[in-house]
Amino acid sequence: MSDIPSEILESAIDAYAASVTAVHAQDPDWEWPARRRIAMRAAAVVILAWAEERHGQEMMILSKEIETMRQEADAIHAKILDLHALTMKQVEGEDALRLDADEHRPDQMTLGQLIDAMVKAPQHLVVMFDNGSWPERLGSHREYYDHLAIEPGNGDFTDTVADWHSRLSSAVGDTFKGYKGGEFRMHRDTPLWCSEWGDASDVMIVGAKVVGGNFVIMTWRDDRHE
Repeated sequence: MSDIPSEILESAIDAYAASVTAVHAQDPDWEWPARRRIAMRAAAVVILAWAEERHGQEMMILSKEIETMRQEADAIHAKILDLHALTMKQVEGEDALRLDADEHRPDQMTLGQLIDAMVKAPQHLVVMFDNGSWPERLGSHREYYDHLAIEPGNGDFTDTVADWHSRLSSAVGDTFKGYKGGEFRMHRDTPLWCSEWGDASDVMIVGAKVVGGNFVIMTWRDDRHE
């Protein structure tokens, strides 16, 4: 009741009194409980009208704030996608480590090397693969169970260097379940692959660098692996 303005309370009291008077004038023989119920409804109508107006204004303000937040989120999402597209153009333009199978096979990156590379990079950068996908989770490689696979995803992921540095660091000394069973412990010298769970991918992770405002994990497909 303390939140209701005094003028609204006075209007409600006036409505109550007017209702009692009107009911009595219409039928003086009506019992008091019945007249009181009708009068209370009249008072309640005044208070409810005020409450609807007040909360309606609050909802309008809240709706505007939610719409502003949505527009800001859409703008951030659009910038992420633009940055991703720019990065892909730069990666494809450089074509530095994406070699053909007939060329010299690059060294496969290890878990420790990727962790060290992330330590040196700006921690706020979004992590992505050079093939346009986004790293999603860790798992044991389908063929080399004691190798670590970073599974790619196609969603709009926004995990940063800081996120993945923490995730990869936790993987050192941790065990992962093999596709057909068994537990395999990962170490800093564990080779890395870009591979989905259950897929014996031949896409090795061979490097990492900052390109176009993203931290890009470089891959190389070794067709001879088959």
